[in-house]
Parts: sequence; structure tokens; C-alpha cells
Amino acid sequence: MTTRNHTASPETLRDIPLYDVARTRLAPGMALVEASAGTGKTFNIAMSVVRLLLEGSTPADRLVGGIGNILVVTFTNAATEELVTRIRDLLQLAHAVYQGPVPNESSSTVQLLRTLADGREDLARARIAEARAAVDSLAVFTIHGFCKRVLEEFALESGTPFGASLVEDDAALQQEALADWWRRTFYTDAPLAAYAAARGWSPEVFLKDYRTWQRFPDATLAPAEPLAPARARVAQVAVSDAVLELATRLCLQLGTDGLRGELTLMRAARALAALDGAAAVDALHLRRVAPSALRHRLRRSVLDDTGSGTRVERAVGEVLGAA
Repeated sequence: MTTRNHTASPETLRDIPLYDVARTRLAPGMALVEASAGTGKTFNIAMSVVRLLLEGSTPADRLVGGIGNILVVTFTNAATEELVTRIRDLLQLAHAVYQGPVPNESSSTVQLLRTLADGREDLARARIAEARAAVDSLAVFTIHGFCKRVLEEFALESGTPFGASLVEDDAALQQEALADWWRRTFYTDAPLAAYAAARGWSPEVFLKDYRTWQRFPDATLAPAEPLAPARARVAQVAVSDAVLELATRLCLQLGTDGLRGELTLMRAARALAALDGAAAVDALHLRRVAPSALRHRLRRSVLDDTGSGTRVERAVGEVLGAA
């Protein structure tokens, strides 16, 4: 484990000192302790609690007023439970050590506790007894658990509702909000829905992009084209009678849901043509958008267990193959 003060310059980081729980100076302010897996983080944190309790020989120079003034914050509930257990066990051991000799006097933990007392066994005994009596006031939390406690204790100051609860996983809320946004945005806007079909969009695509944006909130979308000009470009795309005939034949071949199938297909094709910068829809646009635009418009036959995507691709090949 290594430690460094947050104000250290790059030049001073070349010789980062090891963290010594008995000797490293506990200066006011912020310090960073870095440690890899298996280096004794939990042990050092628990022993640091004991050291904080014993720092200062008089009430005036005590570093903390008692165990209730110490906050330990970690990441997971499992780590929180382990820390509480380790700190309680260490306080129990310290109580025995400061009472007099113990059977395992030569162990490194006992010797470290002796070092922390530094010949002040009477003071250490009194402070450890005080800490054991008030051990339930020790604050060991996960990050989100500590934030919840602060919001509850200062609900009026923070404007937090008294009945607020902690949501461990907001995935379900994100799904619900996304579904609501999807309905309000696409179900009432036929051209936009056609464009979405042409692009193969789905709620899951937006959710994935949203979660990516959460990791990189400063990122911007490119191209960031407003919706109104995009719609104007779609309106300018021409559709010939020949293309309309191909679309009608394709829908008849598939037995799609009446006129709505043709409307969906043509709206998607025009949107794709506008995206390509084309002046008119051609057979290639129909071929590209048909699988996503029509597969949900097919009439089901109890005698045909072929997948909808396969049926559309087969019909596209038959109708548009020579186009």
C-alpha cells in the first residue's frame, strides 16, 4: 500500500512512501492511499480506526472525539459487513492487549497494537473501552448508503422527500422511461416512425446509446441535424409510378396488412433516400428497408412456420430481383 497527499507535484511522486499504519502522518485534509488486491486494505483500515482513537494524549489534542466521529466508506455491502466485523474483532483484541499480556503476545497484530499505545496503556485501555461501549455509533457505509443517510438526516435542508427510498439498480426505471419516450415520440409521428424503421432503430438501441452517454456526458452526436430540416428533405424525395408498383407487388406477395404495409414501406424508403441524398426512391432503397419495415406487418398463417424475416427476404428476391 502506498500513500500520497493530493497536493503532491509530479516530481514528488517518484518516491511514493509506503503506508505505515503506525507511523504515517495523519495530517488534516485529503490523502490518497493506493493498494492492489491482497495487500491488506481491510486490515489497515481497521487498524487505522484504532490509531485514530488513540491519537493525542490529552482531550485537547485528540484527533477524533470518539468512535462515533469516524466514517468508513467502501464500495459494496459485502465489504461493509467485513469491515464492521474486522473492526469489532480488533477492538476486542485491543481491549485484551491493553489489559495486560496475552497468549499470542508475539503476533504482529498484538505488537502493532503495543506500538500504537506507545507506553500509554492506561489511556489506550480507557479509550478502547469507550469505543467498545459506543461501537454501534461507528459509521461504516457503502457510498450510496452514506449518501442516503445524509439525505435522510438533512431532508429539510436538501429538499429530499421523507419517504424517499434507495434504488440499488435503476435499470427498470430506465426501461420504463424509455418505453414512455418511445411511445410519445414515434407512435404519433408517422414520418419519424418510418425513418426509425428504415434505420432499424429500436428502444434497446437508444438505451445502449444512453448508457454510453452516461459514461461520456460531454460527447455530442454527429451529425447533429435538427428534425425539421431532415423532414423537409424527406418531403422533397420523389416516388415514381414504377417504384410504387414494385412496392405494391411486394406487399401483395407478402400479404401485408392492407394499405398500411405500403405506407410503412414507402415512408421508410423515402427516409432512406433522403439520408443517402438521393432525389428519388429507387428499387435499391426498397430492397434495403423492406426487411425492417414489413416483417411486423405480415399476416400469420397457421400452415407457415417460416420466420417473418426469411419471408420478407424471399419475397424481396422474387419481386425486386430483376428490378
